[in-house]
Amino acid sequence: MIIPFFRLMLWLPLWLLGLIVLLAGLGLSPWGTAWLAGQGQQRGLFEFERISGSPLDTFTLEGFAMQAGPARVRVGRLRLAWAEECLLDGRLCLDSLELENVDVRLKQSAPAPATEQAPGESGGLPSIAVPFPIELRALSVDDVTIRLADGTRLEWQRFTSGARITGNELTLLPTRLAQARLQLPQSPGQRLAAADAEATSDGPPISATAIDASIAITAVDSSTPVAGADGAGATKPGNSTLLETQPRRSLPEIELPLTVRAPRIVVSDFRLVGSSPRRIDHLALNLSGEGHEVRLQSLALATPDADVQLSASVALRDDYPLSASLEGVVHRPPLAGQRLNLEVSGSLADLTADIEASGPVSASLSANADVLAPTVPFELNVDAKQLAWPLAPAASVDVEAALAVSGVTLETGDTPLTSRVSPPEYRVDDLQLRAEGDLTGYRVALQGRVSGQALPDSVDIGLTGNGDLERFAWLPLSLSAAEGALISRGEVRWAPTLAVEASVNLENFALGAVTQAVDGTLNGDTRVRFTQQEQGWRLAVPLNITSSMPEPRILFAEVSP
Repeated sequence: MIIPFFRLMLWLPLWLLGLIVLLAGLGLSPWGTAWLAGQGQQRGLFEFERISGSPLDTFTLEGFAMQAGPARVRVGRLRLAWAEECLLDGRLCLDSLELENVDVRLKQSAPAPATEQAPGESGGLPSIAVPFPIELRALSVDDVTIRLADGTRLEWQRFTSGARITGNELTLLPTRLAQARLQLPQSPGQRLAAADAEATSDGPPISATAIDASIAITAVDSSTPVAGADGAGATKPGNSTLLETQPRRSLPEIELPLTVRAPRIVVSDFRLVGSSPRRIDHLALNLSGEGHEVRLQSLALATPDADVQLSASVALRDDYPLSASLEGVVHRPPLAGQRLNLEVSGSLADLTADIEASGPVSASLSANADVLAPTVPFELNVDAKQLAWPLAPAASVDVEAALAVSGVTLETGDTPLTSRVSPPEYRVDDLQLRAEGDLTGYRVALQGRVSGQALPDSVDIGLTGNGDLERFAWLPLSLSAAEGALISRGEVRWAPTLAVEASVNLENFALGAVTQAVDGTLNGDTRVRFTQQEQGWRLAVPLNITSSMPEPRILFAEVSP
């Protein structure tokens, strides 16, 4: 009795394994694949028009459609082909995988329940490795449309790629994406503006940007507690105090689960469709990652607005030491021809950036900051030999041509008009800006000289001040021209309410240095006080000014709603 039982226990698993292998072989054969697909279609699991081959050889599926929860998927044609010669070398090779006419639509679904990470649980990724080499020689996904529930729409005409993975190393074969279009969902302002344009034909259209800004301001106002209401905000500490009490930011140490190499990824003719269209003519990048290191060997970007070359690397541990180098040139006016060189180095605890700009704007900037500290200690230096405004001359206006288009012609003997109208120009020479400190207290110093067509004389500008997240005080602001000067000291606060208080002292200040409309000098003092509260705003401007112009006088003005 015992011996037959042991025989049964020995042969039963072998018999079941043989049966499973037989059924799998039948199911994965061309006949079995067609039969199983027909059964799935009869039960309403999916639909298809034509099927041929088997998944373990060369398989073709046409007219496939399936509804899976909130997702509706349609595939015009799917074809896969295996490479048989790889099995002799101990590799698994898919010779080609092709998809055409893919349409994916996602409907709104219930949000997934939030999962909290247990305290002390590591956020690292587990290592990934495969027991034998796997290769996808050619991947092609063409004519794809993806629609999300919020109205986002992504399309592309052609995508080709491939991949090889051996052990824990993944190599992406040359990848190319062509003729992609991304349409973002409309904002509430865009929807209301479109409805208003269809409903009304008279008057200027409503700006979508203005509607969105109004909605944002209303949302902020409704969510901001009012001081004094149920005690909210009455004893709330300032933003600077809150920053000082926050702990220093710490960054997680991240190790990539496998080594990744992507020597060539190319995107061509990418367009962002919508109210603010954008276009990328060409994007090529080469990147790799291993262990804690991520390297962007090269990124080349070409758009109608600008061309950019970028290389960078970062280590995802300690304070994330990084380095980056960027070169760019702008093509769009008024900054056409502007060149920019950026160098970034150091860790996030001691980050240094240097910028050199040449072209319409020639300036240099150097900055250093500790972005991991809550108060963000920083140091900033800006130097510019010469800056001009406007950056480039506006389009000149041919007055006579404009009159001719309007049906107006100049009679013989009329006073000739200037054929070209040039905009006024201003120039700032020897501009220097120095700033240091942190968000709880910083100091600023600025100096330069302003001149231009509308200014008969050059004006020297000097500013020293200090501030934080809630206020800024200038100590002082000085304008010097000819034999006189204007000196101002004051402070502006924007928390908890907006308030401005400033004093102005005029010492033989020549009006002709800043305007050609009047001439003379000013002497005296004045103070400006402006406050804005929930009840309204109040402005007081007492004037004690004497001038060399006719009828000097002393004035006082007070305005409130």
